Amino acid sequence: MNRTLRNLGIAVLAIAVVGVGATALAQRHMGPHGMQQHVARFIDHALDAAKADPAQRQRITAARDRAFTSLQGVHQQRRGQMKEALALFEADTLDAARLDAIKAARLGEMQQAGDAIVAALTEAHDALRPEQRKAVVDYLGSHKPRRGHAFRADMMKRFATTRIDDLLDEVEASDAQRAAIDAARDHVFSTLDEAMGGSEGQLHQQALALFQADQIDSAKIQALRAEHQAKASKIGDALVQAFHDVHDALTPAQRKQVADEIRAHARHFNHGEPAAAGPSAG
Repeated sequence: MNRTLRNLGIAVLAIAVVGVGATALAQRHMGPHGMQQHVARFIDHALDAAKADPAQRQRITAARDRAFTSLQGVHQQRRGQMKEALALFEADTLDAARLDAIKAARLGEMQQAGDAIVAALTEAHDALRPEQRKAVVDYLGSHKPRRGHAFRADMMKRFATTRIDDLLDEVEASDAQRAAIDAARDHVFSTLDEAMGGSEGQLHQQALALFQADQIDSAKIQALRAEHQAKASKIGDALVQAFHDVHDALTPAQRKQVADEIRAHARHFNHGEPAAAGPSAG
């Protein structure tokens, strides 16, 4: 799964619109459960390449389903965070402590999601023989996305910029307001580039090497996860700062209009529920 963009949580405007937009795009192309179905098919094809027997498939499928269940729980928790984030955004005085608490909760959810994924991969590793693990690694290596992180990051930036501009048009933002919000957006983008740029391919190769080894090196896994969590925390700090900057740049009436638009957009793509978004990433 692509963690880098999928876990980008944005509370409002410079951050929330990306989360809402990502959800919208996924559902337009795949449906509400499309991502899980896509991952399940990919796993099935990898197991075909490894010539897994029925018992191995059953064991790995059960581990996959447990991971899916855990990730669904994380997704549900984010709905409440989105409601709270929008309420914070509309308030005259921004409650910085509550915003930091939402960020901390998102980082904790990322840790929980990571636990579920590592457990599933460990189960799959132990279920397969060495030559089968190599076959899986070879399959994954030959079926990497045709377009890498840079392309997806640029696409996300273009979408976010367009969405932000549309919202600023709707609230009739002044030139000074646009300049302040554009600066907040650019700071988030530069932080993302600094934290994630060039690391995705290296992470992919390290993960494949760990999976193919005779024994999973838990110390290396924890080191990779700690590095990823540190980057997520840095991105989260930039998102929280953007939240403050956007809140302070807009009038109360404009903030309410933006929040109402995000709620309406979220209901359209989440069957009446707010989109899963909050001030963190990774």
